[in-house]
Amino acid sequence: MMPLAMCVPGDYVEIEMIRGRRLKERLMAMGIGEGMRVRVLQGHGLGVILAAENTRVAIGRGAAHKVLVRALNGSEQESLTPT
Repeated sequence: MMPLAMCVPGDYVEIEMIRGRRLKERLMAMGIGEGMRVRVLQGHGLGVILAAENTRVAIGRGAAHKVLVRALNGSEQESLTPT
């Protein structure tokens, strides 16, 4: 597992763990939760932009360090639709 903040644009990842109850609740309200597969659209600068299903979500760099993910291999990426 690695922090979401360390991912580069184009990475496909699965969210393994969200550290912090308040952050977890906030992300869940935006439709982001553990076990969800997402694509990293932007990872430079002050935040991270994710594509999750038909939604794009932006989170700050500090929050992205609290979201632990695992990289998806090629066959797992096929289940995600490109955005």
